[in-house]
Amino acid sequence: MKLIAKFVKSLDAVSGETDRGQWVRGGMVVRTFGDNEKLVALTAFGEEKVKLTQQFHTDDVVEADFVPESREFGEKWFTDLRLIRCKLLGQAATRAEKEGAE
Repeated sequence: MKLIAKFVKSLDAVSGETDRGQWVRGGMVVRTFGDNEKLVALTAFGEEKVKLTQQFHTDDVVEADFVPESREFGEKWFTDLRLIRCKLLGQAATRAEKEGAE
């Protein structure tokens, strides 16, 4: 899935170790465009993807490819939006330009 949105902030990186080795997780928060703007948190796993999310600045327009993933724990469901790749499209544009990009 693809999302074009305005960058809000990077999420702090968290690291740890499991039986499979070391891991690092971070992410970013973006704001969707349109009449019903929403904040969306995207999760980034791996050092390269975490560094990628930390290079953007507030109000940058980004295009993020992600995969939604849900899991059950304790009879409750949790959903992550796992970032695959992300790129800078430019600074915040006018509303007409945003609608043309979607």
